[in-house]
Amino acid sequence: MHHHAIGLLTALGLSLPAFGGDLPGYLVNCGWGDLLDRVGEADMPDGSGVVLAQIEAPDGNGYYVPNANHEELSHPLYIRRSGGTGNPSSHATLVGRRFYGLTEGLARGVDYVYCFTATGWATANFLHTDTSAAPDSIPIIKVWNHSWVGSFGNTTYDLRCNRKLDFAIDRDDDVVCVGLNNGPEQMQLLGDAFNTIAVGRRDGDHSGGFWTTGDSAGRVRPDLVGPLYTVSESTGIVSGAAAMLVQTAQDAGMEEAAASSEVIKAALMAGCVHQNTSGTPWSNAPETAGPDRGLSTQALDLNCGAGHLNINRSHMVMTAGQSSDGDMALPTGWMMTEVPEGDVATVRFTTTSVADTLNVVAVWNRTVTAANQYGTWWVADIDLELRLVDGNATVSLLGDDAMEWVEGNVASRSAVGNAEHLHISGLEPGTYELQVQSLDAGGSDNSTEVALAWWSDAEGDVSVPGDFNGDGVIDVSDLLMLLADWGPNPDSPADLDGNGMVNVDDLLAFLSIWIP
Repeated sequence: MHHHAIGLLTALGLSLPAFGGDLPGYLVNCGWGDLLDRVGEADMPDGSGVVLAQIEAPDGNGYYVPNANHEELSHPLYIRRSGGTGNPSSHATLVGRRFYGLTEGLARGVDYVYCFTATGWATANFLHTDTSAAPDSIPIIKVWNHSWVGSFGNTTYDLRCNRKLDFAIDRDDDVVCVGLNNGPEQMQLLGDAFNTIAVGRRDGDHSGGFWTTGDSAGRVRPDLVGPLYTVSESTGIVSGAAAMLVQTAQDAGMEEAAASSEVIKAALMAGCVHQNTSGTPWSNAPETAGPDRGLSTQALDLNCGAGHLNINRSHMVMTAGQSSDGDMALPTGWMMTEVPEGDVATVRFTTTSVADTLNVVAVWNRTVTAANQYGTWWVADIDLELRLVDGNATVSLLGDDAMEWVEGNVASRSAVGNAEHLHISGLEPGTYELQVQSLDAGGSDNSTEVALAWWSDAEGDVSVPGDFNGDGVIDVSDLLMLLADWGPNPDSPADLDGNGMVNVDDLLAFLSIWIP
């Protein structure tokens, strides 16, 4: 068990139940059971040490807090930020059970849940949409769940609410999960925000597709979907998964960037399973023929975004380790990097088996300033591409000839929004480079923080054939190392054919790899 949860539970005379037994179908469908099987009970993340917030539309009696006497929900301390009595809300109770319930939720080890009404949160209790005041800052809260939709009935306030939310996320680096509407009607709150994680439901009966309102016109919603058949419950589950990843990063002592809003969002999206339960295959509409074969300008599926939540895969992304610009990496991992306008950030990986699936997601935040009543904002224009490494050069995989052995999209160049996505199958063994290019940083910034996350089912290593000194490039220093090891030398990395000799055969093999 995790010590964060044990402290408060012991004080309350409670204990966390043991894992095991038949899992609810939604915990199987979102990969929770696979994660438990892979890491074991002792290392299973449960959100311990992560403080949550739950924002609810109050019921007809004004109640908005979960039922603390429910057997699933008696372990956290509930902090009421919007006043009122302790009477429970049935909707808040249902969402809480999926979010942090002792046996039904994902973040089941949490100690504290801050509770707000939707109106209170949007106005006097946090965001101050109706005034020029800056949003409050509550540093203790890390993951926020919004299982509600709505509108002020005033376009100016709706726009300002979403902009102030994006401002607060970017300022505080919090993770905010918001639900879309159950049904086709697009609601501005909070679907128009950029820096949130927008969640749909498993059967696709939510307000997805090209967004038509507010600042988000032309973007695809949602970012991903959860494993249950209401948006409220699915959003609670995605929020619980986010808390698990935040705890994973914190307990492993990763750099602060690991628990950032961008990295958690990218890891959740990259881990998704590409199914579409609405009756049509998952697709981000790549070109299927001609010189642009493999290019998508849509980024996400119109119904389920990056796909269906899979916390096991997303956990693999987080624990594979952080890479830096220019690194060699594994076929699964993540990177947070600053990309100057007009520049390209890269990471390379080598696969030693066919990748039946490779998912790559790049996300970045919208920048909002307090100027003009939070009316000044911009979003960088970022492109994402996978290229084949051939010696020291990279080769485009776009087009009919290059794409003979690859299906999906190898380049994502959406002109709107703040996400790009590659979904590739049938990728042959080889060394590849992911390129994140900033075409326009937007506004007054000259660079953009971009989170890149990738998940693959291929085997791989961090070596580059011909890179004998391990510096990530093949150059004259590797040639000099080969010549220095000439002759009987079975331990030399320059013995490419493994016959115990570094000789002319190895030299010819090296020259076939090296393109000066």
